[in-house]
Amino acid sequence: MPRGLSDLQKRVLAMALERRRGRDLDAERLEGERLIAKYGFGPEHYRAAPDVYHPEMLAQLWGFPTTTPLPAERAARWGENQTPPRWYGHYFDRDAIGRAEYNRATTTLWRTVARLEARGLVLRASYRKPGVLLTDEGLRAAETLSAATPPPLHSFNR
Repeated sequence: MPRGLSDLQKRVLAMALERRRGRDLDAERLEGERLIAKYGFGPEHYRAAPDVYHPEMLAQLWGFPTTTPLPAERAARWGENQTPPRWYGHYFDRDAIGRAEYNRATTTLWRTVARLEARGLVLRASYRKPGVLLTDEGLRAAETLSAATPPPLHSFNR
């Protein structure tokens, strides 16, 4: 397990792990290679989609309200197939959030991702929007963090 991860780095890894658990990378690869073959490209052109995308991290980690539902929300609400996710335009009202606050958050997120990439824990990936894809080492680190972190307590008095 890597030492010295910041809380934000740990949270990014945890989000990516949560998403990875719901994916079938082999099936995604086969479908992706099939689609790119339709356009005359070989399988070497296939790139895996991110485990988690920057807009999702901004919404969850900073609590920024979205102006339109994120792909995962659309899938949950209306049952839309979101493999791969369909991204449309901007998801945040920067004036409502505050441009300085939004810029600080995005800068912090990009730096965090760069540091995780430098440690070999993630790869920067993109499918219409930027995001991160866990490496094998990142997957092991995220699973170790997940096992070491007890789940939050929930009240049963609701």
